[in-house]
Amino acid sequence: MIAIIACALVLALIEAPLIVLTAGLVVVIVAGILVAATAGLFPATPIFFVFGYAVIAQLPTPADEFWPRWCCCPALRSRCSFW
Repeated sequence: MIAIIACALVLALIEAPLIVLTAGLVVVIVAGILVAATAGLFPATPIFFVFGYAVIAQLPTPADEFWPRWCCCPALRSRCSFW
């Protein structure tokens, strides 16, 4: 999930065109299905991966807001013990 959020933030930062966002969404769906099936997640769908990617990639992100948004990422905070 952290990798998906990072990629979505980068795409939002560079204001990627719709075709690039769509290609990224296809990658997220395929990766989400594989991860959900391999890890035995419930529900076994990529819905949370897709939601995270779609919401973050669509929000315009100015360059000066990249690091504050990255540091506020809940998935990142749950993995770091210093928060």
